[in-house]
Amino acid sequence: MYRNASYHRGSFCRCWVVKDLKSHINDWWDEVIEFIEEPSWDEWSDICVGYGRIHTCLIVNVLQLFGISSTLVYLRFPGDWLYLKKIGSRYSQYHCIRSHRHLINGCCPSINCQ
Repeated sequence: MYRNASYHRGSFCRCWVVKDLKSHINDWWDEVIEFIEEPSWDEWSDICVGYGRIHTCLIVNVLQLFGISSTLVYLRFPGDWLYLKKIGSRYSQYHCIRSHRHLINGCCPSINCQ
């Protein structure tokens, strides 16, 4: 799943959404801080994904300016493979990209599985 060049709605659970640009920048900055505090390849990959999400958000916003609707939620960025491998594994195991601690009664928080 993580070998694709881009991801569109439906590739993952709804926890993976295109947010506003400011939110993506704040998320990216949090990852930079985590990397500074504890450098690792995992954190580096998180930074790359954060940058890819900012890049994707900018592209989607430009398309919307021209009245073009897009289902694009992520455009691959070099260095993101480790993160995408991790969330791909999570999604195949329990249909959520987030870690177990975010699940609600064993279910993805983006769906109602009561």
